[in-house]
Amino acid sequence: MLLRDGAHIRIYVVDGMGSGAEANTAADTTLAHLREAGGYDMEIAFDQVHAALRGIRGVALAAAQIDLEQMMLSWSAVGDIDGVLVRNGRISGSLIQKSGTLGLIYDGIRLTSAPLRVDDVILLTTDGISRNYRSDLDATGPLSDITSGILRHHGRPTDDRLVLGLKVVAAP
Repeated sequence: MLLRDGAHIRIYVVDGMGSGAEANTAADTTLAHLREAGGYDMEIAFDQVHAALRGIRGVALAAAQIDLEQMMLSWSAVGDIDGVLVRNGRISGSLIQKSGTLGLIYDGIRLTSAPLRVDDVILLTTDGISRNYRSDLDATGPLSDITSGILRHHGRPTDDRLVLGLKVVAAP
């Protein structure tokens, strides 16, 4: 899910624990709550999602906030969602995940930040994508080729999978 408020963009990637209707309900509940709580800072958003999911199957959640005025990326994750910042075709930063599952086991987030430049690429992947994508990442072509290549070559056919890619194309 992507939310924009002027020069601020917030991106969420959610992966319900397990599969089937219960995992889908947990993911839908998370997205609905995040949509309603769009203005909260990330720590509050994670806390509120954790509280909303108690008694429902849990989720892994990553959040990235882009400040286009300051050209800064702030991001965090709980659970098995991977993220990389790519600059000049090479990984220049990584999302730091905390272990846990929102709704079940959660002890806060670890928020990290990095400066952004024009042509940087941000990639977020769920656990249905093998982390091997990092070792042969070719992030020099069009964004659609990058994300579809990761899905095609590193997606696990037995799991749901998602690759979200964003490219900084112009400074404000």
